[in-house]
Amino acid sequence: DTIGDTFTLQAVVDDTGDGSGVVTELNELNNAAEPLNVELILVPPITTLEPLTECDLGFNTALYDLTQNEQSLDWESVLSVEYYESLDDLSTGTHEILIPYNYQNISYPQTIYLKLTNSECYEIAQFDLLIEKCPPLVPQGFSPNDDGYNDWFNIQGLYDIFTNHKLLIYNRYGTLIFEGNNDKKWYGRANRGLNNLNKPLPVGTYYYVLYLNSPGYKPLAGWVYLNR
Repeated sequence: DTIGDTFTLQAVVDDTGDGSGVVTELNELNNAAEPLNVELILVPPITTLEPLTECDLGFNTALYDLTQNEQSLDWESVLSVEYYESLDDLSTGTHEILIPYNYQNISYPQTIYLKLTNSECYEIAQFDLLIEKCPPLVPQGFSPNDDGYNDWFNIQGLYDIFTNHKLLIYNRYGTLIFEGNNDKKWYGRANRGLNNLNKPLPVGTYYYVLYLNSPGYKPLAGWVYLNR
């Protein structure tokens, strides 16, 4: 929108209770009959930057380096960058994200807002935080000896991410000895079969089949060494 050469500025004051308001003039020395030139600096439209995508850590949360998008900024005009979780926080200058290089999202989807300060005013940019399910990392061994370290078959990037997965464990004879899911982790004990039910399994090599049950992912299969 454009503003004409002549316009009226309307000030709003609180009602004193009788339909009137009080405006106090603090400076009597600036009263003048000459026209007063007023320059209005308009807030520019919001610039949308490329989204940032990171691996799901569980329950749609991820860690981001928000400063990655700074390389696309025009640093000849930008003097400083501040990050905020909402436009309201940006406009009031409250709740600034103080550690943008190690930021965990608070909701999903989520938009981050940037206050780009220059010599005269500031500009606003925004970008979305995206999350993807990255392929799980399967370890080749674990030691369930109740020492509090490496006691279960901890497949990184699986639990609370691929929540509908199914894990099958077989012994060297091809017998199914364990079946797990997002709520049932393998601590080196059997929960299938009649002989070793819920007993610690012997040291040795076991074989897994992991069904992620997520679009775009095929079952994973391999071996894992159980040590004690």
